[in-house]
Amino acid sequence: MDRYKEACNYILGIPRFAGKNTLSDTHALLERVYEEGSAKVIHIAGTNGKGSVTEYLNSILLEEGKSVGMFTSPHLVRMNERIKINGSDISDEDFTACYEDIMDIIKKEGEDKHPSFFEFLFLMAMDWFSKKGVEYILLETGLGGRLDATNCIRQKDLCIITKIGLDHTEYLGDTIEQIAGEKAGIIAEGVPTVFYDNEDESTGVIKEACRAKNSDCYPINVQNAEITSADKQSIDFSLGCRYYRIRGLKLTTSALYQVYNAQLSVMGAYILSDGNLDRKAVREGLLKAFWPGRMEQIMPGVFVDGAHNADGIEAFLSSVRGLSDVPENDGSGKGRTHRLLLFGVVKDKNYDLMIKKIADSKLFDHIFAAPLESARSLSVTELKEAFSLSEVPETEFYDDVKSAFEDALASKGPEDTLYIAGSLYLAGQIKELV
Repeated sequence: MDRYKEACNYILGIPRFAGKNTLSDTHALLERVYEEGSAKVIHIAGTNGKGSVTEYLNSILLEEGKSVGMFTSPHLVRMNERIKINGSDISDEDFTACYEDIMDIIKKEGEDKHPSFFEFLFLMAMDWFSKKGVEYILLETGLGGRLDATNCIRQKDLCIITKIGLDHTEYLGDTIEQIAGEKAGIIAEGVPTVFYDNEDESTGVIKEACRAKNSDCYPINVQNAEITSADKQSIDFSLGCRYYRIRGLKLTTSALYQVYNAQLSVMGAYILSDGNLDRKAVREGLLKAFWPGRMEQIMPGVFVDGAHNADGIEAFLSSVRGLSDVPENDGSGKGRTHRLLLFGVVKDKNYDLMIKKIADSKLFDHIFAAPLESARSLSVTELKEAFSLSEVPETEFYDDVKSAFEDALASKGPEDTLYIAGSLYLAGQIKELV
C-alpha cells in the first residue's frame, strides 16, 4: 500500500482511539506548524452555507490577485477536497508530507495529545498553508464554533456567521438561541463580524456577542438582494453593500439560497478591502465560483443538492419551486413533465420533518429512497416507517443508492428532472457513481 493510502486509512481510523482535545492543547500543536499572524484569517461558522460562503469569498480574493488557503468539511469523495490553495485540492504527495509532519509532532508530544480526526486534518491544512506562505486563510468550522478545533486560532481578521438553524441539537442545544451562542463563540475581540440576519432569536444572540467582544457587526438579510432572473443554469441578481448597490451579478447555479451566501461573502470582501471593494473582482469571482453538491447539475436534467437538515431541505425546495420545470400538460401531445426525487438521510437528523416538508411541497411525482453507505444512515425499514407518517407521492425503496439511482435514471423521461437530496453522504456517493 502506498503512503498516501496509508495516511488516509490512518486518519479515517482515528475516531477509534482519539478523543477531542481542548483548544489549548490544539493550539499547542498548531504552534508547531503555523505562526499566528503570518496570514489573514477569516473564520466561518453557521448551520447551513459555510462551504458556499467560503468558496465565494475565496473566488473573489483570487480575482483580486491574492493567494488563498481553504479548509472546509466534509468532503464528498476524497479527503483532499478539504484542503485547497487557490482553488486546487492538496496533491496526494503534499497530503502525505503534511500527514507525516503531524505524525512526527505526535511522537514528540505524546499519544495523550493525539488529535481527533477533524483536528488532525485542520493541523495538516495549517501546515500546508504555512509552507506555501498564503496571504489569506479561510477556515470553516466543523461543528458549532466555540469549542471547534479551528477556534484555537487567536489572531483573526474577520468572522462570518451563516444562517442558523436547528441541527446537531444533541451537541449544540435544542433552541436557536443556544445554537447561535455556540456559533457566536468564534467572534473575537475587536474583529469585525458579518452575519446572516434571518431570525430575531439568532440575531439578538450574535449582536450581544459582538458587543461583548467590541466587534463591529454587519447584518445581512434578504432585503439586501434582488433576484432579476433565474433558471436551471444561473441566477442574475443585484445586491446592496453598505452605501452602494452592485448590479449585473451572476451565479452559475440554480440554488436560490446561494444568493444570500454570496451576500455574506461580498460584505466580507468589502471589510477585508477596508471599503475599497473591487466590483470587477466581485462580478468575476461570483461568476467563476463553484461549490459542488449544491444544486449541481451532474447529468442533463439531474441535480444533486447537499440539503441535509430541515432548513437545508426548505431552501432546496424553494429552489426547486422557483425553477421553470413546473409539471404541466401543455396540450402539445408531448405529455406531462415530471419531477423525481432520490432521497437518503442519516438518523441523527430531524428526518421526519425533512420528509414532511418534502411531502407538503407536492413538488415531486415519484420518490426513490435508499439507505446510505454510512453507519449513521436510516435503514430501509426505518425509511419506510418515516415515509408512512407523511402523505408522500408514490415511493419506491431500495437496498442501496446505486440501485435506486439506476432505476431513477431509467424512469426519467427526456423532459423530466431528477433531484437528489437528503444528505451530503448521498451527494458524495452519487458524484462517485457518476
